[in-house]
Amino acid sequence: MTDEIDIPASALEPKPWFPERPGDEIRLEILQFIRDGGQTFMWRGHTHTRPPPDAFPVYLGEFDIPGAKDRSDLRSPCPCCSPRHAKYFRAGKIAWFPDEQMIRLLGPDCFSALNPEGHDVAVEAMRSETRRRLDTAFLEANAHHVSRAATACAAALPLAQAMDGFGKRLRAHAVIRRLASQTRNGMLQITVTAPETTVGADGQTRTRDVDRLQDYATVDGRRLIDAGEPTLAPRLEEAEGRLRSVAGRGDFKALADDVRKKAVRELTTGMTGAQKVLDELADARRFLRLENLATIRTWGQNPTGLFRIFLRRDGPWLLIGANTDNAEVLEIPVKAFDDPLPVLPRIVAGTAH
Repeated sequence: MTDEIDIPASALEPKPWFPERPGDEIRLEILQFIRDGGQTFMWRGHTHTRPPPDAFPVYLGEFDIPGAKDRSDLRSPCPCCSPRHAKYFRAGKIAWFPDEQMIRLLGPDCFSALNPEGHDVAVEAMRSETRRRLDTAFLEANAHHVSRAATACAAALPLAQAMDGFGKRLRAHAVIRRLASQTRNGMLQITVTAPETTVGADGQTRTRDVDRLQDYATVDGRRLIDAGEPTLAPRLEEAEGRLRSVAGRGDFKALADDVRKKAVRELTTGMTGAQKVLDELADARRFLRLENLATIRTWGQNPTGLFRIFLRRDGPWLLIGANTDNAEVLEIPVKAFDDPLPVLPRIVAGTAH
């Protein structure tokens, strides 16, 4: 057992100072007092007496004792069950007792030994209140980002629509469909011939030439030629809609809990979805990079390649074919490939003390 703690008489005096539920300023005052190294029983409003077993407290918040690391380093006594010996160091409860109009700083689950139902009800209510406070802080911290993000989505939408249309036209070409089927792992491959030695059932060693596939180079922006990839524009429109629904909410504190929770989901889902689309749009643009087309072209004209292909960009035109003689011309939506992409603001964590 830890050494006995000298509890001053002032801590034992009843302090019925809180006839109404204490405001957030009291909770923050207590948290700051503990962060500054103050002993829980020395906070000015703490009543260090055992609460009535039939009480139904309201837990205003939780706290950890700074500097304590594990159960071998207990720091604080609990008026419920260990008033003069250190009992806990983590997840202490700020408990308001409405009937007595008092506040006690308790151990994490100590009151449950006196009144399990009262403790469970108070914990559930505190969790809901904490979630409400965190959600509100998160929405308020990102409120000015949401409109900017929605505007960025709107600016990127024509580029996404143009990219979707171009990809559909591009995949209509037989050589592109074949290129997509031959590069499912994202790699161009070549055929190499190498000797293979085997030992037969008769014990004789035999060597023969065997053809094998070998990776040649990566295809950048392959999602543009993959018919299995989802289109960009509808998902970007959906993300913009989610963000605009949050931008028009107004006072987040005044929202019903279910509406606030939905706003948090819409904000995070909208921002995540929009960023994913912009990343995919940026990746698709890489397919028409001159270096990438040159790599595919060189591979396609190499005898060890799997089939013949010719790709070259000439300003707003893309030449496609098995070789230069039979190349078709496809118009490129230049803005979708060359204009700067909008940048989304970063989601920030709300500060809820």
